[in-house]
Amino acid sequence: MGLATDLYRFFNPLTAQTTPGPNGSNQINFRTVGDFLGAHPQHNGRLLEAVSVCGRLIDAGILARVGGRPGPELLTATYMSIPRAVQNVDYGTCDFLAFGFPVIRQHFGGAVRPVVVETLEGAPDIGSGFLLRDRYFVTAAHCIRDAQRVEIRGWLPGKLSLQGVYFSGEQRCDVAVLAFSTSPLLGVPGFDLGEPSILDDVLVMGYPPHPRIRGTPGQRNCTNCWPSPECPGRDSG
Repeated sequence: MGLATDLYRFFNPLTAQTTPGPNGSNQINFRTVGDFLGAHPQHNGRLLEAVSVCGRLIDAGILARVGGRPGPELLTATYMSIPRAVQNVDYGTCDFLAFGFPVIRQHFGGAVRPVVVETLEGAPDIGSGFLLRDRYFVTAAHCIRDAQRVEIRGWLPGKLSLQGVYFSGEQRCDVAVLAFSTSPLLGVPGFDLGEPSILDDVLVMGYPPHPRIRGTPGQRNCTNCWPSPECPGRDSG
């Protein structure tokens, strides 16, 4: 992942060195941003950014400042990651907390795909959906319920078959889940499901109709649309 993830891992007190203290106890040698930059040459030149990110992680409750050493404060303030504050560091949570929606959008952009369908009447249509980490793809039920063909850009049906399609028994729940034996989009990070709270900020990602897109949705004949590589009509003009 990125800078915030590297900082959180580096300041883990369980991996810090210790020295003998009074009464035979060991004292943790808490580390500094200067130590971090010395151990991570790929982040050289990012001192001010690293200090700023530490402040954001402190505000998020997953990092703590625990003192300092003699010398310039930016380099000598010591930090400690809060153990078990982040359940899955590899998911990217630290960077999402530190940098917000732009990094989330960049990281998960490939997990949101257009869903091109052919209705029972043979008419084309298009929707959108997103990939979960555990081999599921979620889309709107009304998008695929009456479709005779469903295409997810990047999924190769000849190499990975669809195991099942699930709809809610509640008609007002417009959700469909497509299940596969493994991820249908290899190498693409998928979303985890969490527990949202009221008033949480929301990032919307998808393929809604746009007034600059011409032609029938789903047909490869749109022009002047968003410059996205996933646009169904990007290659046709």
